[in-house]
Amino acid sequence: MIRRPLGTRYGAIWAGVFGVVVFSLFIYVGHHFSDSSTDMSRWRSAITAITNLGGGSGSAYDALVLVPDPQGDANWSVSDNYKWYTDSKLRELTACMARGNCPKNADKVVINNVWHCHNAFFGNYLGGEGTWCNSMHRSLERQGYTVLYTYYDWEYVDHIHRQIPDLIKVIFADDDDQNSKTLPFMKSEKNPHGIPAWKMFRFSYYSSYAGTIIGTPWVVTCEPEWRDPDHGPRNFTYLGYDMEPDAAHISVIPWEERPYRAYVLGKHITFFHKDRARVAWERDFYKRARDQIRKKFPSFEFVSSFKDERSEEEQKNEGPMTVPDGIRNLARLNPVEFDHDLSTSRLLVGIGWPTSSPSPYRALARGVPFLSPYKAHVDAKDPTDPYEWTDSQHDALRREKPPLVYNVPEFDYDSFVKAIETAMESPIEGHIYPRMTRPAFDERMRYLMETDWRAEAARILKLRKAGNETQNNGNAQADR
Repeated sequence: MIRRPLGTRYGAIWAGVFGVVVFSLFIYVGHHFSDSSTDMSRWRSAITAITNLGGGSGSAYDALVLVPDPQGDANWSVSDNYKWYTDSKLRELTACMARGNCPKNADKVVINNVWHCHNAFFGNYLGGEGTWCNSMHRSLERQGYTVLYTYYDWEYVDHIHRQIPDLIKVIFADDDDQNSKTLPFMKSEKNPHGIPAWKMFRFSYYSSYAGTIIGTPWVVTCEPEWRDPDHGPRNFTYLGYDMEPDAAHISVIPWEERPYRAYVLGKHITFFHKDRARVAWERDFYKRARDQIRKKFPSFEFVSSFKDERSEEEQKNEGPMTVPDGIRNLARLNPVEFDHDLSTSRLLVGIGWPTSSPSPYRALARGVPFLSPYKAHVDAKDPTDPYEWTDSQHDALRREKPPLVYNVPEFDYDSFVKAIETAMESPIEGHIYPRMTRPAFDERMRYLMETDWRAEAARILKLRKAGNETQNNGNAQADR
């Protein structure tokens, strides 16, 4: 991620000086252009002159795209990194456009202004949102698109957009609607050079929230929407993620080589406490179930890897929290170790949280079924009907059946034990959903980047003005 300085004796000095001169000129030129497409030819001429400063040499180009190395910098912090990285990507784009040798799609730019994605890319955040962010980044770069990071800094987003408005196709923003932080930078009568609403896509891990000021297609989601068939879909733009590593590199351990073991899903010890999480099972279920199941499978055990994620102050004020009796808590696992321990299990057991986690997909890909707790509506005519459930640990899997997924009513001890015992002797093959293959995922990302979203917004506006509202919400002008 961080490029090291040039290997020459004075490489670091040359890189710093050249980079400052080049990028300063780039920004100077950008500030003196308006935002109309007619200025693009002037901008291209300017970047040609910029590149010619380095004479087109390899060392000059390396200096141009250099990201400063933090080693030895006492003031280094990850929050600074996003501008260093993004500025280097802009310089790289500048140089290839001037040379006329950009990779395919490099001049189609994505600005990622999402907090989770910043932490995933720069801080190695590996939660569900981080998995989604990293997959999107890999797919976009795999297909040649330019990805910039702005760490929820709307002034920086606006600054970049004013330099290259015609190149920016998509801006991902956090799941907080176009709020007061965003509005001052959006295109309006008072701000004609602002960011058009049709470029703004709301980043929503769950497909269960409202749309945007234009409509729901401008909400990108991690999971396909699950809806009662009596209610039409809200037409979110499902992106999702692919399975990493891909199917060719995922090994499935033969069923007979696995111990009688169920892996309990979760990493935070607070997930077992009703005042801190949505708990699906009583604490005594695990020891009771283990002891009962051992009558049939003597070596059976629950295992997991939980940590107390509370702050020192919280731990001091609230006292100790422990894993329920009956679960063997393993050492803290990294992602590779987690995948290995998961693949040696015969079942992954959900406990209520985390919801819609990538882990059940990772389990299924390795031939490990998933037990997902659910809560039926109090007035449900058929509590087993997934359309009558109010909660499910994994909505996208609520319609799946054993032996892949065991949907079990929460706090139902007998059903809990029965599902586990059944899973212990019901092997499955590795299963990857077609939508999670790399080709399918890349196709969805291309759809996002290549769709004429301005034209779609104009179509929605025309219908809206004619009294035909096609979206659940929204009142934006298509030319904003």
